[in-house]
Amino acid sequence: MSFHVRPAVNRLLSLMRRRHAGILRHPRPHQAWKAALAAAAAWQVGVLLPSPTDQYQYYAPLGAVLAMYPTVASSIRQATQSLLAMCLGAALAVGAVAVSDPGRVLVASVVGVGVLIGVWRLVGEQAAWIPVSALFVLLIGGDQPVGYVVGYLGQVAIGLAIGVAVNLAILPPLHLGLSARRLDDLRETLADELEHFADLVAADRHRVSDEWASRERRLEPLMAEVRTAVAQADEARRANVRARWHRRSLDAQYWALRPLERVVILIQDLSWVLRDEPDGAGRVLALHEDLQQPVANCLSELAAVLRISGEPDRMRECLGRTEQLVTELAGQVESRTMRADYVSGAAVLLVDLRRAVDELAPLDESGPMPLEVSPT
Repeated sequence: MSFHVRPAVNRLLSLMRRRHAGILRHPRPHQAWKAALAAAAAWQVGVLLPSPTDQYQYYAPLGAVLAMYPTVASSIRQATQSLLAMCLGAALAVGAVAVSDPGRVLVASVVGVGVLIGVWRLVGEQAAWIPVSALFVLLIGGDQPVGYVVGYLGQVAIGLAIGVAVNLAILPPLHLGLSARRLDDLRETLADELEHFADLVAADRHRVSDEWASRERRLEPLMAEVRTAVAQADEARRANVRARWHRRSLDAQYWALRPLERVVILIQDLSWVLRDEPDGAGRVLALHEDLQQPVANCLSELAAVLRISGEPDRMRECLGRTEQLVTELAGQVESRTMRADYVSGAAVLLVDLRRAVDELAPLDESGPMPLEVSPT
């Protein structure tokens, strides 16, 4: 198979695996049925409250839904911020009604002040509930705003508490599976890119065109997705009773992310070297023809390391071969001399290769691999 076809086939297979896993293991269905259960429970509890609070039982499911977030920590934080924002809005409206007659001026004033209060950091992402809550009081509270506020906020508070309780008690997700899959996707993509570059360098480096700029930019959003997924998994362990049994899995993901970030830098430098573009000082990165094959060998072996997961012995063996190839490349780079206005592209890549290998080495020694974890 030609060098430009094999990576395309690998990327197609990786994309098919990602889509299949995304449909079957997406965390949203898990969150959806818990939100439905919490809303039903909140409605039932809201009906049991004494009159006149029971007249506003539809606000209890609203509170339950507002508290349903992907992690226990975010559920508690957002529920607290929602209740605070609603209380501020209700207090603003009650105070406004006490000093002014209802009308367009009052509505505009309450909404404007509510939006301004929303800049308070403590209400966070729930700032919009300040003017909305104030409008509820103005439009629905009528002549008895205090009675409405008691029933409204009481029902919402009960719903928020039930939502948090359901999220905490019923299989609180850790999202380790999602972050692990994101890491696997990134590892596969980087391995494909390294193999593609290896074939390119071994064949003819001058076949590189502007397409490598777009290939390089494509890695950034994928890297951002991985960082976000790992950060979400870190937040998911807070206030989560399941976290104590999965601490090592989360640590493994942080360990696995670092060398992948280093490989991204290597690919960016590869793209720069192969485009033969001058740097800020007017120097051109050049890759000596005699060093093309040694560099290609290092890239191919590094790609093989990235594809290994859950096989410590095989990884140790493959990593050892990579280190040996990098050492041989270092000796060859030292024996080459370049013009004053040229910088050895192999020397730049050598630094990146060494750092990538150094980052991968602790994985072999401390063993946080593999990343197989539960899907939630």
